[in-house]
Amino acid sequence: MIKRAMLLLGALLCLSSIVMAQISDTTRLEGRYEIGKITVRGAQEADPGAIIAFSGLRVGQVIDFPGQQINQAIKAIWAQRLFADIEIQQQKVIGDIIFLEIIVKELAQLHRYQLNGVKSSERKNLEELLNTILIQGTILTEHDRQRAKAVIKTYFEEKGYPNAVVRTRLKPVANQDRIELVLEVDKRDRVKIQKISFSGNTQISTRKLRKLMSNSQEKKRWFKKSLLTSEGFKEDKARILARYQELGYRDARISKEKIRISPQGDWNIQLTIDEGAPYTFGKITWRDYGIYPVEVLNEVLGIQTGDPYHPQLLEERLYFSQNGRDISSLYMDQGYLFFQVEAVETGINDHAIDLEIRLQEGPQAVIGKVKISGNATTSEEVIRREIRTQPGDLFSRAALIRSQREIINLGYFNPEKVDIRTDVHPENGTVDIEYIVEEKSNDQLELALGWDPASNQLQGTIGVALNNFSTARIFDKDVWQPFPRGDGQQLSLRFQSTGRNYQSYNLSFTEPWLGGKKPTNLTVSGFYTNRFFEGTEGTNERFNILGGVVQLSTRLRFPDDHFIYSAGLNVQRIQLENWQVDGFVLEDGSYLSDGNFYNIYLKQTLARNSLNHPIFPTGGSLFSLSAQTTLPYSWLGLSNDSDDPAEQFKWLEYYKIRFESTVYKSLGRKLVLKGSAKLGLLGSYQSSATLSPFERFWFGGDGLSGQQGFGGVDLISMRGYDDQRDFDANLNGGATVFSKYTLELRYPLLQSPAANMQALIFAEAGNAWGQLDQVRPFDLQRSVGAGIRIHLPMFGMLGFDYGLGFDKDPISGQSIWSKYGSINLILGFEPD
Repeated sequence: MIKRAMLLLGALLCLSSIVMAQISDTTRLEGRYEIGKITVRGAQEADPGAIIAFSGLRVGQVIDFPGQQINQAIKAIWAQRLFADIEIQQQKVIGDIIFLEIIVKELAQLHRYQLNGVKSSERKNLEELLNTILIQGTILTEHDRQRAKAVIKTYFEEKGYPNAVVRTRLKPVANQDRIELVLEVDKRDRVKIQKISFSGNTQISTRKLRKLMSNSQEKKRWFKKSLLTSEGFKEDKARILARYQELGYRDARISKEKIRISPQGDWNIQLTIDEGAPYTFGKITWRDYGIYPVEVLNEVLGIQTGDPYHPQLLEERLYFSQNGRDISSLYMDQGYLFFQVEAVETGINDHAIDLEIRLQEGPQAVIGKVKISGNATTSEEVIRREIRTQPGDLFSRAALIRSQREIINLGYFNPEKVDIRTDVHPENGTVDIEYIVEEKSNDQLELALGWDPASNQLQGTIGVALNNFSTARIFDKDVWQPFPRGDGQQLSLRFQSTGRNYQSYNLSFTEPWLGGKKPTNLTVSGFYTNRFFEGTEGTNERFNILGGVVQLSTRLRFPDDHFIYSAGLNVQRIQLENWQVDGFVLEDGSYLSDGNFYNIYLKQTLARNSLNHPIFPTGGSLFSLSAQTTLPYSWLGLSNDSDDPAEQFKWLEYYKIRFESTVYKSLGRKLVLKGSAKLGLLGSYQSSATLSPFERFWFGGDGLSGQQGFGGVDLISMRGYDDQRDFDANLNGGATVFSKYTLELRYPLLQSPAANMQALIFAEAGNAWGQLDQVRPFDLQRSVGAGIRIHLPMFGMLGFDYGLGFDKDPISGQSIWSKYGSINLILGFEPD
């Protein structure tokens, strides 16, 4: 009996140990354990080690199982958005050691995505945006799906479809563990603004508020987009509040926005404005000043007690103004690079804001090193001679800005990429300056085919202008690209011909820094023009002109270094043989048709150029006064009193005065206003002398027969009128006096290194008179029109104008407005 009992007890003990062993391997036991090992199951693309790292669990860590650490580990892995399901299980337990297994189910990989409901152009734009989110072969997460939907919705919202709906669905790919994402787009109807109304506005009229909303225009406005976009709407509201702040209403806010949708689906927007009370500048005091007295600081600040409180104006006058009128420039232009200024409100009394302007003048800084980088072709010396900041000089912000502009005006570099970096060394009071440029080619090739009305033949033109030429590198084969470049010299060659009837040759070379020490410009040029017509009965007509020019110009220091003085000696021989085509008309009405004539004159010019861009300026001015004079042969007793015109005018005697003024003004929103005035006078030294039939002004047309004048005349364009027929003076051999006034409004359509394009509208007025006593300053021919300008680095300035002249034709008396308009072509340069 006892033996049987012992056997039964042994069997029970064995069974118990087996059961306990099974529990340690498979049964989930709650308690505190040390992690012995962590494995991962189900990961196909994800790295198991990365999954364990994401979980935050590690071997040897003591945890409660189950417990907070396990929950946190699951949340951490889930935050990676890579898995559809995550589970952490106990693999086995041996004593107080637990073995864990992380079981994951990965999200499917993206095979491709498909866009439905969009146009081909829209598809291309959307794919550029989506390709950075939906990447083929990567795991597609719910976050990616939502981002893609948001990108599409935002895109169409900015196009005027705020009600666009985007739906997504997943489509399995056959025989692959991948999916296809289908994006269904329903743009709905485009929303337009039917009406914008305001309430609560008393200081700014509703009309002016609507003008401020440039991104959100009513659909009845011509040439204006009436689309409603969220970003544009935000910008418009910010612009309204900024305008109120300019008037001193700094508490102004848009208190209510109400949008009603019309039966047609258009939106009616009503904005309620709470203007608040107007604020003014109160008492303005200065603190910690020493270099400049209060009177100078107040004059530069230009803000008086009682002026409307305008925070933007205050910031501009303290830190940076486009015209250099600000406190920071006052100090920084004298070397105070470490200067700081701060305006602190010290009180508000009856909506008047008192300010204390605190200055930290600091020590003066001296320019240390001046570096230049990015000039792969242009010689560093060419750039350095334009720089106004030299080592050892006191730092000047004005000189820094001027240097940048002069580098841009060279025309050799991309103006958008000309940059300045400063490296300040407070420990020794110096600043290093680096000018960064990006080369661009500004050489120009001219290839043109047009119609010559004089000969009724096709006219071909070929020319090349090398604007960064180098004679010093001609024998260096390594720098030919395809010409030697880099020294800033200019070489131009031009040939124009209709065949036998007309040929023109021009050659010019310019050295901008003669001797390399001072900005003295030397230009040497020569030209030859020949016109020939075969008449009836063997009477051939011929006209040719041979000439050369040597000119020196230099930059002046007084009144400022924007002034340039130039003087050039011009020698021309004019040859006529039975010439009747254009006719150099004498005072008795006869034609000067035969003879050799010599035109030797000195031309002096004083000009001031402060334009901020060489091609399409947005600010600055250009003034020029020139005097072209021959020797006074009659005063010297060398004149010929012969009755033969060929002998009488053999040595041309005259003086010619020309004045030109052009001003550019930025109006904001990229609009630029250009105003110009041009005047010319041709006279003789003795009132009794017969005035030269050469060197007169031909007024009207496009002025494209040549920059140097054609056939001994200056061509003055007048858009909207014909070259000869619309002005009496032209019919009588040319004018001796002219005046011309122009207003243009320009807007950039394209600005890039490869091309620049501007659209313009213009109004012009001008006239020309045969004699000084015939001048009537207000008797002007008027025109209006529109045009376009395109500047290509390789071809220079191209474009056209269409002008309508609307004053009387002196011959027919017919209104030119009803008779015709005229198209003016612009090739390589803008004519006078």
